Amino acid sequence: MTLHISHNDLDGIGCTILTKAALGSVDIIHTNHNNIDQVVMDNYENYQRVIISDIVPSANVLAIVCAETQCTVVDHHATTQQYVGDFHEIVYDNTVSATKLMFQWLLAQGHNIEQYEYMVELINDYDLWILKHDESLKMNFLLNVVGINRMFDLLASKAFQGFSSTEEDIIQTEEERMESYLQSAMDTVQIATDPDGYTFALLFAERYSSEIGNRVLVETPSCNYVVIINMAKGRASLRSTSEMSILHIAKRNGGGGHPQAAGFPVDTTSIQNAILQTIGLNT
Repeated sequence: MTLHISHNDLDGIGCTILTKAALGSVDIIHTNHNNIDQVVMDNYENYQRVIISDIVPSANVLAIVCAETQCTVVDHHATTQQYVGDFHEIVYDNTVSATKLMFQWLLAQGHNIEQYEYMVELINDYDLWILKHDESLKMNFLLNVVGINRMFDLLASKAFQGFSSTEEDIIQTEEERMESYLQSAMDTVQIATDPDGYTFALLFAERYSSEIGNRVLVETPSCNYVVIINMAKGRASLRSTSEMSILHIAKRNGGGGHPQAAGFPVDTTSIQNAILQTIGLNT
């Protein structure tokens, strides 16, 4: 039996849809960066084969799993390159999304999944923030509304060829909600300069980090990059223009990602304490 552990975003879901279509009998878990180590250690012993995609556990956990099971990691983040050659099987390419990399890998093994190519291209378009297809943004809007499990069922039930009228209505409602949220978030933007002389925008938001980052960069052309703090998740998201890579900032703070889209964990306790101190309520 195969276990597939993947990231809990659109790209991660795309990966599991493809393995389900290719392998049929596969157990699936979607998780986040904070929980990946625990999820892997809690589950891998029950399976002969483990696939991990669009997210990578720590080196120690990966070494244990690869020593005891048939383990394959399919990932496109720059931080994964350090593992290539050290573990059982690392399928790595930082020029495509994890979904597209999974698609290519499964096709190379002879699996008949060509009917999912359109879905793959849309997810790749969104995850790399290329945005040549209108439907790629819509697909992520739908995920925001229906959630991971329902989205998986929708995309896995048949090869995606377009949205139904009901789904279009849901997406339009989500687009309107997002626009309202973006307008409110834009009102909180603070502009600053980092020690290297680059201009960045700082704001707090819990949703639509990619869309907010893009909006700030478009409407504030003087900014080189954007830092979006999500207090609920304890994470900072970084977005930058194509002229600047922010990956080194993410790595310096214990995170990773891509040159124009990255993130890292944030100690929200220190932020909360600073706020309490400012308003005189700290003890």
